[in-house]
Amino acid sequence: MPGEPKKRAVVIDNNPEFIKAVTTILKRRGYEVFTVPRTQDFPLYHENVCRCPHGHTCTNIILANVNLPKGAGLDVVELRRKNGCKVQHIALMSTTWRPDESEQYEKQGYKMLVKPFKMRELNQWLDACESETDPDFRLTDIKTAGAEAPSRQSS
Repeated sequence: MPGEPKKRAVVIDNNPEFIKAVTTILKRRGYEVFTVPRTQDFPLYHENVCRCPHGHTCTNIILANVNLPKGAGLDVVELRRKNGCKVQHIALMSTTWRPDESEQYEKQGYKMLVKPFKMRELNQWLDACESETDPDFRLTDIKTAGAEAPSRQSS
């Protein structure tokens, strides 16, 4: 349908400066951006099953900080995957990674980003994600996929 977003990103992080920088990049690339400062605020955190219809997901990408107070972004990602989430492009962010952690999560298909990272690295990952996205890919309205949508980051 006309007007539907073709690209959506969920950013789970509590650093306003970081969120602003990443949101700017994502919006320039045509993404609708949802920001979530706490894992509990992620609209689908409490859902027991993925409600997205076959061939749809609620977002193209998730960028999740694993070092948040009161729950890491990794908790959201692992819970969503356990409950059938089909989002394929997920980046986990941290200031430090143990080599065994990094290897473990990369084997599970996550992109590992060490904060602070160069925005060029983010753009390269986004290029790869976008080149792998099926042109017939469809987004589910994030509200119908679960709870109410989080605050949208304004321009």
